[in-house]
Amino acid sequence: MIGKLIVARFAIDENLLFELKLYSILKQAEESLQLGRLRFQARVGTQTDVIQAQTELARARGNPITTILNYNRALASLRTATATNE
Repeated sequence: MIGKLIVARFAIDENLLFELKLYSILKQAEESLQLGRLRFQARVGTQTDVIQAQTELARARGNPITTILNYNRALASLRTATATNE
């Protein structure tokens, strides 16, 4: 029982820390796409660079959804381990 509590609490803390990092990850992906487009327009970058930056931005935008799901799973595990529904 104690092991389940520790694992669930750790998962919650881990997801909260990742959530704090999400904004900077998203901002960095947006800037990378902007720079990729500028480099492509200046003919010093490739279309592949732009596509890769778009892919990374799409992943960064999907991260909050994954984090919320993981947080809710961890919270459910914690509630199950402590037998609470609050």
